[in-house]
Amino acid sequence: MGVSRSQFTSDGFCHWKHANRLVVHEQSKDHIQAVLSAASRAKGDGGIDSKLTTLVGQIEQYWCSLLKQLISMLKFLCERGLALRGDDEIIGSPHNGNYLGLLELLAEYDDFLRQHIQNHANRGTGHTNYLSSTICEEIVRLMGNEVLNEIISRIKLSKYYSISLDSTPDEGHIDELTLIIIRYMEHDTPVERFVKFLPNQGHKAQEMFECLMKFLADNDIDIQNCRGQSYGNATSMSGRYNGLQAKVVAENHHAIWLPCAVHSLNLVGKAAAECCQEAISFFYFLEAIYVFFTASTHRYAILGDLLKTVASGPVSMSKRISTTRWSCRAVAVKVVVQGYLPIREGLAKIARDENETSKTFYEANGLHDKMCKLETAIYAVFWHDILGRVDATSHALQDPKLDLNTAVAMLKSLECFVREKRDCFHVYEKKGREMSETGDYSQTRKRQRNVRLNPLDYGRSEEAALSQSEKFRVQNFLPAIDQFLSSLDQRLKAYEETCSLFGFLSKLESMNCDEIEAAAAKLVAEYKNDLDQTLGVELVQFTAFFTQFLEDEDDEKGRAHYLYKLLIDKRVVDAFPNVEIMLRMYLVLMVKIVLENVLSVK
Repeated sequence: MGVSRSQFTSDGFCHWKHANRLVVHEQSKDHIQAVLSAASRAKGDGGIDSKLTTLVGQIEQYWCSLLKQLISMLKFLCERGLALRGDDEIIGSPHNGNYLGLLELLAEYDDFLRQHIQNHANRGTGHTNYLSSTICEEIVRLMGNEVLNEIISRIKLSKYYSISLDSTPDEGHIDELTLIIIRYMEHDTPVERFVKFLPNQGHKAQEMFECLMKFLADNDIDIQNCRGQSYGNATSMSGRYNGLQAKVVAENHHAIWLPCAVHSLNLVGKAAAECCQEAISFFYFLEAIYVFFTASTHRYAILGDLLKTVASGPVSMSKRISTTRWSCRAVAVKVVVQGYLPIREGLAKIARDENETSKTFYEANGLHDKMCKLETAIYAVFWHDILGRVDATSHALQDPKLDLNTAVAMLKSLECFVREKRDCFHVYEKKGREMSETGDYSQTRKRQRNVRLNPLDYGRSEEAALSQSEKFRVQNFLPAIDQFLSSLDQRLKAYEETCSLFGFLSKLESMNCDEIEAAAAKLVAEYKNDLDQTLGVELVQFTAFFTQFLEDEDDEKGRAHYLYKLLIDKRVVDAFPNVEIMLRMYLVLMVKIVLENVLSVK
């Protein structure tokens, strides 16, 4: 290479005001030629640093191979929600936790890991081995950041999204504010992703709102693209004026609040189960059955032996009543109905046992007498029907692909089912008599009041004397059904406004052109910045388009998810751009929140 004659290489510069000359030198022919020459010489084996470069490459490859295996183990444990650390960090200790324990297990069959443990484990601080809890937590944090960044990028690609926010205690009884779910579209499917745990800033709406807005700002997510929000029914969340939903709506009026359908259904069931004293007493009885048999292994074994003899097949043991999970109540009632006679027989057997304590005798005798009452049997078969349908509906509402119209249709179908049961008291009474093997109601009656009639009250008659059957129907059966229907109707009103905008999507094929264009015009008026006036004509043509594909897929008829998937699969998005935007906004609307297992990963 010839010697450079430039002033920069021969004389240089002595003042930083000439620093711009560095850029000029980097682009000069002399510098480029020198870089190429250096790179050419570095490829040869005779370089003074060739052995050092080889050694650095070997060390780099060694630690990369180790990290790849460690990351795989951490992913395995984290995906299953297993604890990583134990009581110590000593290789060979039985108390070193799942992470180091799994590492030891794999090292038995992997020479590379075994050699690494022999050379680097249990060497104390200051020795690099990548096995400590510090490195472990850092890797988990980095993996979490990568997952979060990927979710955020997909949310931005989808543009429209819905949010769900709640606070709940974790396994350590520490209150966490959790941004539980963001719902958005991935390709042609709505998905719901848990995003991040956030430190609890307080239970007030303003505090939660500020925390939410900070999270969105930190991740560059535009609140104006939010099209829905779903929370529980607590006042701090659902308050019309000062609740969290009201504050989000004030920021973006398109962020429609839809109360969690599953939580609303739970509240409906709770209101019906607390409508009268007899209903409250019945569910306390179910809890007492569970507590009585599970408090003693001897009593539990007696019940288990009796339940095996049921003609209808094996029956599960009695279940505990949960105040929040109404599916537990459905299971508890189902167990009692299926094993009514064996459970009653077990109680009688325990009550006759002279070896039992007086406390056990009185408890067993009291529960047995309760099961002998016709009222208990009637309520058992009645709540078995009602809660069975409530539980099935609740599970259907938890489908992440569920859309609003389907959720509302499910709730309305449940309402129709319960309303039809209002005139079926005689059916439940008959089943109750068959199950309890008694045809009589309990004889406890309230003392009749002697009302002194005023001589001037000519038209006033004495109180009507109701039969025991009619009294139970009027005072305990009808109030439960009426309270259920009233509460459910009240909860359904929260979805009326949104259904008035998007409800036509479930019946497009049965609407004429004028009706479709009128519904489209209403949507365009609401979402002026997202849709334009051509939505109506697009919808008319799109209806004629998708009805050609319904013959073989009647089970998907009218579902918005099917319509959106059809747009993508048939590659006609460019022909119906406003229809695609409308369906995307609709499908990201969240109708339920899921809390199960969220905190198990903490």
